[in-house]
Amino acid sequence: MKELEFLKKAHDIILDFSTVVRFDKTNPYHFNLVALQVSMIELASCVIILLENNGKAGIPSIVRTMLETFVELKNLTDSPKYGYYMEVAHNKQWLDLITNAKNGNPFLKGIGAEINLDKQIQEYEQKIKNLKSKGYYLNWRKS
Repeated sequence: MKELEFLKKAHDIILDFSTVVRFDKTNPYHFNLVALQVSMIELASCVIILLENNGKAGIPSIVRTMLETFVELKNLTDSPKYGYYMEVAHNKQWLDLITNAKNGNPFLKGIGAEINLDKQIQEYEQKIKNLKSKGYYLNWRKS
């Protein structure tokens, strides 16, 4: 199967490249660039395993996720500041999760037992406020 061999070759090239990547994990551009690259490697690995074992049902979902990851990667490479917008979205998602845990969501009750929810909510709100003060919002095309 040509597709499988192509995917294996692309996977191995990207994996080899990742061994020499150096980045500043405190920089949202660097951090998100590497995180997206690693996600693509892992997703490709999943497709390879499924193809090698005649699995078919999960491949479309994984490929869709790969395409979404590629779009994020393209946005980030086209505009390095996009990493800051990704940070706003990341912090907002965690804020929503922790707020829902605090508000009694039964599926999230274990979270409240592990962390100080009020402190975490304040920290995420402050991170979002700091990013917004620099012009970064959830909608990255807004500014």
